[in-house]
This record gives sequence, C-alpha cells and structure tokens, in this order.
Amino acid sequence: MLNINQLKPITPEEFKLRQKEAFFRRLGKYKINEDGSYTCFNSVDISNLNLTSFPIVFKEINGFFFCSNNQLTTLKGCPKIVKGSFFCSGNQLTTLDGCPKIVKGSFNCSNNQLTTLDGCPKIVKRSFYCSNNQLTTLKGCLKIVNGYFFCHNNKLTTLKYCPEIVNGNFYCSGNQLTTLKGCPKIVKGYFYCHNDKLTDFDYFSEKVEGDFCCNEKHIPFFQKYKDRIKGEIRKFSS
Repeated sequence: MLNINQLKPITPEEFKLRQKEAFFRRLGKYKINEDGSYTCFNSVDISNLNLTSFPIVFKEINGFFFCSNNQLTTLKGCPKIVKGSFFCSGNQLTTLDGCPKIVKGSFNCSNNQLTTLDGCPKIVKRSFYCSNNQLTTLKGCLKIVNGYFFCHNNKLTTLKYCPEIVNGNFYCSGNQLTTLKGCPKIVKGYFYCHNDKLTDFDYFSEKVEGDFCCNEKHIPFFQKYKDRIKGEIRKFSS
C-alpha cells in the first residue's frame, strides 16, 4: 500500500518542467513563424495550468483560445487573432493590454481585477463578458455587441461608454448605478438592472425587444417606457 509520507516532494524546477510539458501538449498542431511567434491550427485550451504569464508569443489561433483559471497578471504574448472565442476569465488581470485585436467568437474577461476595458479587442463577433471585476468605467468598450453583454457585479456608477447596440441580452445588475443614463440605445434581448441603486428614472433605451427586469419597487417608475419595451416590465426572478 502506498504510504503518502514516502512520496518525494516535487522541487520548483520539476514543477516548472511539468508545467511547460503540459503547456506544449495542449498546443496541438502549430508552426513557429519567422519572428518566433506561434500559429496554432486548432483550438487551444491552456486553462488551469497555474500560469502567471505565457512562455511563448502567440500570433494566430485557428479556433478558440482558453487561458482561464490561471494566475495570469498579463496578457502579453496573447494571439492577435482568434478565430473562435477567447476566454481569460478567472485570473489576476488588472489590464487588458496585450489581448487579441480580433475575436471571431465571444470574449470573456470576467472574474479578474479589471477597473477599465481599455485595450479590449477592436472586433468581437459574438458575446462580451466582463462581469465580476472591479470596473468603475466601461471606457474602451465596443460600440456594437453582436450577442450578450454582461457587466454585472462590478463597481460601475455610470453606463457611459456602454455599447450603443446589444444584439442579445444586456446585464448591468449588481453595480452602484443610480441612473441608466448611457445605457444601450437598442437591446435586442432582455434588459436586466436589478440589485442596483437607481434613483433617477429619466433615461432609458430607445428599444428593448425582450423583457425589462428590475427591482420590484422600481417597476412603477419604468411604466412610462412600456411603449419602448416589447416584452414585460417585471421584477427579476432567477
């Protein structure tokens, strides 16, 4: 029977070697470009490797790129183009500097320590997730999001710099908002703003194609916008 007390502890050097071997196994088929960067011809999932940075420089990923649930403090070395979704959630990021310029799927930077969206991709073809950070501003955000937009559970006091058009659901709940000034002009799904601290009800979207969900006590204040909402005005229910 194996005695755990007889197991030899792994040295830091051995740990780094095993981590590097696991990293390269997950790259799949790739080529090294003339500038030393890596192009991968498949999706890459290097999540849960306890990485603090990337040991190589990526250029392009022909699929999704997942680097979630590590200890990344920087996105330096990230691919410039990701032809699928890009997830860097669950790290220790305080900035998006270095992230991809083009993401042809969804972009997820949730569960980090971000205070701003400066440096985010110029193009995201699907949904955008930035919830559970320390965001005090949406500066740097896209003007149009072609899917869901999640910015809930941050420290936002304003929706300035918010996307103008969200072609899916819009979530801004769990912030410090007192007004919806700056919210999207058009939301083509549901609009969620429960668990906020609204006191100013003079601003609202031009069009919401789904339900509008807010705190029950705020429902009467939004009735004046019912002609802009195709769905119901109702309290949020999980």
